[in-house]
Amino acid sequence: MKRISVDIGGTFTDCFFAWDGKYIESKSLTTHHNLSLGFNAALDNACKIAGLSREQVLKEVDSVRYATTLGTNALIE
Repeated sequence: MKRISVDIGGTFTDCFFAWDGKYIESKSLTTHHNLSLGFNAALDNACKIAGLSREQVLKEVDSVRYATTLGTNALIE
């Protein structure tokens, strides 16, 4: 199974691939002004580590999971 999980935190955006039995992790800085920038940077870093193109990954992936603590952090602060 081919899965991507992305977690956007207060400081870092983490990306984790489970791809054909391989496990790949990457990080990027969280971009509070536009969360998609950090999401895409983490995804691109993971693709590079895996030696795969973004197009190939998005075409073949079975699921993408997205999580964030930003809403909870805003309530707590």
